[in-house]
Amino acid sequence: MLADGLWKMVNGNETTPKASPATQAIQKLQSHSALHHSCKSVQVEFDGSKLILTGHLPAFHLKQQAQEVLRELRVPIYNGIRVSQCE
Repeated sequence: MLADGLWKMVNGNETTPKASPATQAIQKLQSHSALHHSCKSVQVEFDGSKLILTGHLPAFHLKQQAQEVLRELRVPIYNGIRVSQCE
């Protein structure tokens, strides 16, 4: 992964810079109407094969929504978000 949050995706012989899956995930969470206020308490990492979600959300349905919003990125998701009062 490149230091500026970009990774390269090979398409035939061309290499095109794309936002990393973690960066794409953060952007999706921040733009979602039900999650954008709570997403500051959620961390997203990409370990090369899957997105890893950690942190806290105040309701189980928000934990589920976070995962559903990211499904369209088409990478496996480990949802380690805890449901509790956000700090």
